[in-house]
Amino acid sequence: MKNIRSALQRPLHAIAALAFMLGTAGAAVLPGLASAYGSVSSREIKISSSVPGATGVSYAVTFTPTTTAQELIVDFCGDTPLIGATCAFAGASVPNVASAVASTGTLTTPGTGTPKHTLRVTGLTMTAATPYTITFTGMQNPSGTQSFYARILTYATGNSSQYVQADTTGAATTIGANVVDAGGIALSTAATISVTARVMESLSFCVYSTACGDVPAVEIGSGSPPVIDSLAVYTNTTTPLNFSLSSNASSGVVIRLKGGILTSGANNIPAVNAGGGTAGAITAGTAAFGVQVPATTAGAVGQVDADANYSAASGYGFDTTSADNVTTTYGDVFCDTNSAPLNTAIVPITYGATANITTPAGVYTATHQLIATGTF
Repeated sequence: MKNIRSALQRPLHAIAALAFMLGTAGAAVLPGLASAYGSVSSREIKISSSVPGATGVSYAVTFTPTTTAQELIVDFCGDTPLIGATCAFAGASVPNVASAVASTGTLTTPGTGTPKHTLRVTGLTMTAATPYTITFTGMQNPSGTQSFYARILTYATGNSSQYVQADTTGAATTIGANVVDAGGIALSTAATISVTARVMESLSFCVYSTACGDVPAVEIGSGSPPVIDSLAVYTNTTTPLNFSLSSNASSGVVIRLKGGILTSGANNIPAVNAGGGTAGAITAGTAAFGVQVPATTAGAVGQVDADANYSAASGYGFDTTSADNVTTTYGDVFCDTNSAPLNTAIVPITYGATANITTPAGVYTATHQLIATGTF
């Protein structure tokens, strides 16, 4: 029985020994080149543009080497990132590195393939376990919209010359016996996004007494009902009047005043500064009628500036005789936004009037319009 057991054990031992030898050989042979070097980790390539065919693109290569090294190969292939594999390349599938400039070290672009796709940099210091970044500017992206690949290999001083890139598309590459670390990266170009947003021309304009939407009715005078006489200059303080304005008009908005003087049948109260120019005072007892706005009214953005003839800084005006006056087709320039867009300005409007001792009694009225015109 012992002999039978021994006889059976010998083949089993032989099989076990054979299996051990095959396993050892596999560890050395199957991974092949991968077992001869370390792997760069945390590797990435940031590109400043993903537009196909873009020129002047920056490629920032970052990785963490396993071992300290002094020389670098970055080889771009259109088919695979695998180290030592064949490398297919064409203008549509890999970047053109012929005009590249490295941020450090001495750069060469070995090979005769078209386009050039291999970068070799010497004179570096890449420290083990320390993230390393080198930037290549002046790159030209592949002209196609697709994925492509970079192979990163590090060498000790003088050894990167062992790397032989593919000069014919699809040919094999030779990495040499002294690679220190290596790894692959995938990149991609992408179609350009076209973004469109439309902004309409806008002009928001409202004339009101207390709130936008009401019908403004102004009464000038004092008392109840309000009256005017020759003793003072009276305004519409009891019935305020405003306009609000917002517009994205690139060259601003002009507000024009259109209407007539105060009349009661055949009688009237004449305009002050009827010839235009600069606003002036209304003198109590000298019958006159006019209107004013502040010299400048600030909006949330921009401002409204009074025309000289209607600026409260000088007085009142009501131009009825110049070429473009309040009675003409388009009216008289009242104020403007200083040739710029405006956001939410609220401008108070003040009417002023006085009578003289001989002004006939009556109810004097006028109808006015404010017309806003934007230049876009």
